[in-house]
Amino acid sequence: MPTHPTNVYWSYGAHNLSSQYGDHWFVNNLYGGASASLCKAYNGATCHPFLDAQYAQYAESVDLTSYNSITLNR
Repeated sequence: MPTHPTNVYWSYGAHNLSSQYGDHWFVNNLYGGASASLCKAYNGATCHPFLDAQYAQYAESVDLTSYNSITLNR
């Protein structure tokens, strides 16, 4: 797996993924009640909660092949 971020998101809302296949580190740097969701469809549709803000600095290896977007939620 890469040792550097392939994507970094600085704003809330949906972010479409492009050419993200196989395992990637999904790292939670959110705080203040924010969360992140991985989504099967583009534009933040068909999502399920993934990382909870209470686990700041939590990281997990995720196969992104079947995901098309990510949302950062307040």
